[in-house]
Amino acid sequence: MFSRKVVVSLSEETLKVMSDFKADLDVLVGLVGDIQTAHADLIEAIKEEAVITVDATNEEGITVFDEAQAAVEAEKDERKHPRSSKQPKKRRVEPPSAMVTPTPRLDTVDPNRQRSSPLTRTPRSVQVAWLLEILADGEWHAPATIAHDYAEDEKTARYLKSAVTNRFGELVKEGLIEKRDSQIRGSMFEYRLIRK
Repeated sequence: MFSRKVVVSLSEETLKVMSDFKADLDVLVGLVGDIQTAHADLIEAIKEEAVITVDATNEEGITVFDEAQAAVEAEKDERKHPRSSKQPKKRRVEPPSAMVTPTPRLDTVDPNRQRSSPLTRTPRSVQVAWLLEILADGEWHAPATIAHDYAEDEKTARYLKSAVTNRFGELVKEGLIEKRDSQIRGSMFEYRLIRK
């Protein structure tokens, strides 16, 4: 049986419409992200400003406990620095030296490109070993939390969150870890080692 190669050519107008459509989609995705961030910031600001006021002349027997206020403060702290679990941070797994060794800059590469975070230009086996060591505590971990804990700045955190999410997706397919929906801002899923 013979096969033929088919070449499809599009007019300049069609190419321009497709290009404009892609640009519009990119702008829309950016706007949705900005709206989500603004919404989360607004909710956090409202929760921080909401104050329980008790009238000193109140004689109906209502008592406000210090423990209740401490719980509110702890919740504020949790929102500022979200963790995958309610437990305090137990340990920090330092990235292997291969992941933190500065890489030389190349003249052909954009000088503003971030190249110094964990997972940058590191073999997959080293990346996976480090992530599995983080998950070794048996707790649920969100990529956004890992990125927040190990990134040096916001640009690195964005890169690291994306890279960790991709690696975790691969590990789920390989059957090494499991995932669940996440309540952590910036992560759709949380991951942990599959218990055997």
